[in-house]
Parts: sequence; structure tokens; C-alpha cells
Amino acid sequence: MAGPAAEHADASDMDDTRMDETTRIPHDPAPGAPSPAPKVMFTFNGNTVEGREGDTIAAALWAVGIRALGPGEAGLYCGIGHCFACRVVVDGVHDVRGCLVLIRPGMRVEPPRIPLPPLPPGAP
Repeated sequence: MAGPAAEHADASDMDDTRMDETTRIPHDPAPGAPSPAPKVMFTFNGNTVEGREGDTIAAALWAVGIRALGPGEAGLYCGIGHCFACRVVVDGVHDVRGCLVLIRPGMRVEPPRIPLPPLPPGAP
């Protein structure tokens, strides 16, 4: 893999990441075209990431070159919530599908934890 994506191919080797505008569709200079959406800061694996308002977690991570979400993970696949390859932990909640959830300022996103923590006593 070459270019910006090669530097941050998965969560295990990511350092502090800023949005790489070369991975996004450039602003349309046509009259009446909307301006780029405002930036939104969140964290992934303890690192600050910039996304755009309206981005899903998966889209924001893809834009900065992250293609796999954790060690041994297949990474982003279908992008519509069917395959579950984009599962992440969001603010402590496990198995959140990153392709369906919009980023929020200050959101804490972590790679999936495998195996999952044990169920609490008395859980069904």
C-alpha cells in the first residue's frame, strides 16, 4: 500500500492523526455548491482524529487512512451495516457499527476488544 493510507493502515500502529484532505472529494467550486462541513474532533485508539460533521465513524477513519480497525480485523467492508466488520467500542459501548453512527465532538472510539469482557453476574 502506498501513500497516506500506508502510514495508518490499522489501529495498532496509528499515531496522532489529522485529516488528510487528499482522501476526500475536493470542494465543488460551482456557484451555489455547499461549503465543506465543519470539522469534528474525536479520538480513535487514544489519538485525536478530525472528521467532518455528518461523517460516520467509518467514513472519518477512512478519510485519514485507517482501513482496519484492530489487529487481525478485516476492516471496513460493506459500509451499510450488514457485515459487522466495522464494529468498534464507542464511549464504552461495545459492538457499535461504525458505518452507521455519526461522529460527535469528543466521542471516544476504540478498536473492538476480542474477546469481549465477561458478562456481569445474573446477566441473561
